Amino acid sequence: MSFIFWFIVFVSVTYGAVDKALLPEINCADEIKAIKERLAKVEEEQELEKERDFRLNHGSGRRSYEVDAVAFFATIGATVDHLGQGQTVVFDQLLTMIDSTHSVGAYSATTGVFTAPLNGLYVFSVTLLALNTHATHLALHKNNTPLSTIYVNANSASSTVTVSLVRGDSVYVKHMDNDHGLYGAFYGGQSTFTGFLLQREYDDSPVVG
Repeated sequence: MSFIFWFIVFVSVTYGAVDKALLPEINCADEIKAIKERLAKVEEEQELEKERDFRLNHGSGRRSYEVDAVAFFATIGATVDHLGQGQTVVFDQLLTMIDSTHSVGAYSATTGVFTAPLNGLYVFSVTLLALNTHATHLALHKNNTPLSTIYVNANSASSTVTVSLVRGDSVYVKHMDNDHGLYGAFYGGQSTFTGFLLQREYDDSPVVG
């Protein structure tokens, strides 16, 4: 009887010691599991934050100019009676002006010249109406190079171009003939000039166009 009793005591003590020895390993495994769960939760929250930021900047119906935005729309405010040969047409009524770069570039309603604040691909459109029955030629220029020629008479004429610009390039409308005039803001402005940045160029390679 005593042998059996002491055998049971021995086994109980031995297994108790083993269980106590295993406790640190069990606790360590639990801590690792908890850490992994916390890391997974943090990563999930970061992904949700990125998604919220993307929707804020690019979501439909939201105005956000965190991305590069350059655009303008201008009209001639009153009839221009005389335009000399080689004269730049000044669209003096600036109705829309967006420049996320906050630079001294973009469109000037004083000179009629758009100066590119960023390297990139731009779109420009000009619509003109000649005074009375006069007919005349104008051209949309990039720096000193004509991009398109516009023949204007009693009917309105327009031209739209897509062109690559580097920072500092200029785009403007130049009168090609001698002495003519353009209709201005009657009935909402028949002579208009607009442009915007379609896509920015981020590399340093030369832009051709």
